[in-house]
Amino acid sequence: MTEVAGARTVRAGARWMSLFTLAWLAIWTVQLTPVQLLLPLQLDTPEDDWIRGVVSSGLVLGIGGLAGIVAGPAAGALSDRAAAGRHRRRPWAVGGALFTAACLALTGYAENPWTVGAGWVGVSIGVAVSSAAFTALITDQLPTTQRGAASAAVGSSQAVGIVVGVGLVVLLGLGIHEGYSCSRGSSRWSARPPLCCCRIRRPRRRCDRSRSDDAVWPRCEIGTSPGCSLGAS
Repeated sequence: MTEVAGARTVRAGARWMSLFTLAWLAIWTVQLTPVQLLLPLQLDTPEDDWIRGVVSSGLVLGIGGLAGIVAGPAAGALSDRAAAGRHRRRPWAVGGALFTAACLALTGYAENPWTVGAGWVGVSIGVAVSSAAFTALITDQLPTTQRGAASAAVGSSQAVGIVVGVGLVVLLGLGIHEGYSCSRGSSRWSARPPLCCCRIRRPRRRCDRSRSDDAVWPRCEIGTSPGCSLGAS
């Protein structure tokens, strides 16, 4: 972040970027593996009327997408209203990830299109909520010079997430239940504190109020004192 009145820009290091990318990789894996593979297999009806399976898949994915469109902006707006701080996105990131994991369990054991649809709507809402929280970290934590790189990490992890999720299911020969269990594990993993609460470590600062205009906006410099303690002018 850029401080007011002559402060220095705090840049995110490789650790922050790595955790941020891994968190998004987990989100995309959880969302795209069922869309690309598990849901079509689950709703397929080759022994009956294959058209019914295609229609069911379209309805489930369409309704889930609409639910995500509503839930994402709503969760982002509500998290913006929270008190400013390093952890104000934490409840939304953790809650969204855990809610997604619970709904993946429901979807994996569903046996008819109605319960599959209900479970997938919940998954879409959970993914949208956690995605909104993680997206907000870009502006909350990063200076403008690094926001493009973070946005690129979000986009590149999407392509990798498809390969990782579908590849694991296919290469390991997992069934539908096992595939959903794998996705559920990824969702729970993304709720771990190092991922959902990744933040830049701020350098310790000391305030110099030797100038008269610093009475309103103290000029903070890098120092060794804990916090921002005002010294005598």
